[in-house]
This record gives sequence, C-alpha cells and structure tokens, in this order.
Amino acid sequence: MTNSAKVKQFFENYSVPRTPIQKSELFPTGNIFVERFDKTHPVLQGNKWFKLKRNILACLEQGKDSLLTFGGAYSNHIHATAGAGKIFGLNTIGVIRGERTDPLNHTLREAESFGMRLHFVSRSEYRERYSEEYIERLRTIFGDFYFVPEGGSNRLGYLGASEMLPADAPEFDYIVMATGSGGTLGGNLLAAWERKNHHTKFFSIPVLRDHHYIIDNLKKTIAAEGVENFDNLSVIDGFHFGGYAKTNEQLLQFIIHFQNEQKIELDPVYTGKVLFAVSELSKNGFFKKNDRILVYHTGGLQGISGFIERFPKYESLRVNFEN
Repeated sequence: MTNSAKVKQFFENYSVPRTPIQKSELFPTGNIFVERFDKTHPVLQGNKWFKLKRNILACLEQGKDSLLTFGGAYSNHIHATAGAGKIFGLNTIGVIRGERTDPLNHTLREAESFGMRLHFVSRSEYRERYSEEYIERLRTIFGDFYFVPEGGSNRLGYLGASEMLPADAPEFDYIVMATGSGGTLGGNLLAAWERKNHHTKFFSIPVLRDHHYIIDNLKKTIAAEGVENFDNLSVIDGFHFGGYAKTNEQLLQFIIHFQNEQKIELDPVYTGKVLFAVSELSKNGFFKKNDRILVYHTGGLQGISGFIERFPKYESLRVNFEN
C-alpha cells in the first residue's frame, strides 16, 4: 500500500459524535447540540483533521517529504501539523512568531517531541508569511517543502473543511462556529452552497479582534469556487474578549461552570468563546423555543495545558470526561 493510500485509509476511519446541551440557566432557549469534532483524533483534533487531510495527501502525491507552516507559540495548527508529521513520516518545519524561550511551552514542547523543527522569527518577519518571495527565501534555508499557510486555510484546507458539514445540516436553523483563519467557516459555507442548503444560517464567532480582513478573504476564496452570495452568514462580533487567546474572569468562570454542568471539555481560545456567545444569545431570547442550533467543537484542547502553565490558579479548567 502506498503512503497516499495509507493516509486516505487513515482519514476514512473517524466518527463525529453529537452531544445535546441540557437546558439550564446558561441555555434556557433553543434546542442546542454540540458536534464533537474534538473526538476525531487525540492529536489531529477537531478542524485540523479536515484542513490538513488534503494538504498531506498533496504533499505525498508531489513526492515531497517535508512540510512547512506558520503559527504562534500556542498554535493548535502547529501542534497538529507536527503530530501529522510523526504519524505519516513527514519532516515538519514550524515558523514560529516570536523569540524562543526555554523551557518551551506545552504546545511547542510537544511539537518538537513529534519531530518538528522550530524556526523562530521576529514579528516583523512573520508579517511576510503571505509573500511568495519570503516563502522562496525559506526554501534556501530548509530545501524543498510543501507549504501550508497559517491555520491550514488554503484552498485544500477549505475543501477539507467542507467535509465537516453533517448530512443532516438542513435540519438545523443555525450552525455556530469559531472563526480564526477562516478555513473552517469558508469550507462549511461552500458545502452548504453546493448542497443547496439555503435554510441553515451560519454564525461566525471571531476569536480575533481584527477579523474583518479574514472574512473578506474568506468570501473571495469561496466566491472563486462558485458561491454567489453570503445571505446565510452572520458575523457575531463582541465575543473575542480582547483578541486572540485573550480571556477574562467572566469567560473562564463560564467555562468552569459549563464543564461541570454539561460534561464537555472546552478550551478558552476557540470553543469556550463560542459556547459563551451561544449562552448569551439563549439567555437574551434570541433563539425561539423550537430552533435547532448546532455548535461546532473544533478541538484545541491541547492548549489547555499551556494556559494552565501560565495561569496555575485555573487548574480547575483541566478535566477528563469520557462521553
């Protein structure tokens, strides 16, 4: 069996369970369910499973044995890409924003233990990550490699994310998900358009303060794939808590309360903010009694250990639910 065939077989063996949210003071209205992409794989978790899938296949089909990508010091994408390299026997290079500090945080320690070569660059140099000239300069350092952009949000990442849309999506009034680099949302909008699902509304919860350029780029990308309008998309701003990976006491206490009540583990960067937004909408009566709402749990749970390393007083964020 070829490497490509092995990878295809690997990605065919997954399932995504769904967990209903019990009504409570946090969720008084609407019939809310969580699509558990956090259960796809312990390392290639959540949306990374889908966004990396086609890129890894393309890397192998092009006969390349190295993959380079970008990310911050706590990046789920960096962690998952490094894990994929170990699983599939690929060399991986992570271009990391900022200076190396020892000891490395949990995310980067694991990435390095998976075999990823970490290359730290200044913030000004990191801004060149979308420049083709800069990518070519990196080839003079690392040799030939297959390039995956930050977050895995290139065309193949979008197409992979389109596979996340469940077959029964038209039965839901709303599908709600976090938006970081935009690939997950874009892929789902593309899938809904191709399946002619014009009933379901998609709610994007940006986890970055400056997210407008991401939404604009997302629209351009999937418009090129044939999507003609975005009438089913609403961007719900105001739940980023100050920006990417920013939190406050209100959010963290919500996560702790939610975890104790619903027995679903959350991260404070992505899905914690999404469920907080859904809770506020539910408490404010936005959802009708019979509305069906599907929330994507896009993984990111590896980041909890790093967060607790920085803020030990939130050790109670660490839980282990078998559901």
